[in-house]
Amino acid sequence: MVIAEMLKNASSVESIVQVWYSSIWKPETLTSFLLALKTVIENFYHEPQDFADSALSSQVITCLKYWSMNTAVTPSLAYKLWLESQTDVFFTANFLRKKDRLAAGRYWLTGDLLGGTTGSIVMFSNPFSSRSLALNPNFLKTINFELLSKEWQKPSAKDIVHAALNLVSEQIGKFSGLV
Repeated sequence: MVIAEMLKNASSVESIVQVWYSSIWKPETLTSFLLALKTVIENFYHEPQDFADSALSSQVITCLKYWSMNTAVTPSLAYKLWLESQTDVFFTANFLRKKDRLAAGRYWLTGDLLGGTTGSIVMFSNPFSSRSLALNPNFLKTINFELLSKEWQKPSAKDIVHAALNLVSEQIGKFSGLV
């Protein structure tokens, strides 16, 4: 709901990528997210027919309100919680180029895409007191390998992570034009 609202608000593709996939956010991502979140919360009460399942509605609004009031997640806490969620051996050693191994390893260790100054609220600010993150969240696993391989070979792709970011950003850009 919040990402859909961010798309409606013409938030930057970079901000949407960070909300969806990154453990760390830039200030503009946080601002964009909080603006969209405020709208979603307001609409939640003005359009109750859209949220018919009361049990789900209650959990969703609890989470949304919690996010709106708990925006301080330090990068060090975000990195720690991200790394704790990694239980799978990552394939960084399989990359031939050193810059790809370094980029993929950095992402695997930190979950950080595009830099920033605050930890991800959606990943690490949980109202249900578990503070747990799904195990092994990794946006590289969400991308078709054939498409990634083609993008990776382009001169504009600095490394494997940037090639994946290019693909994801392109798709979000296409989708944002439809909202």
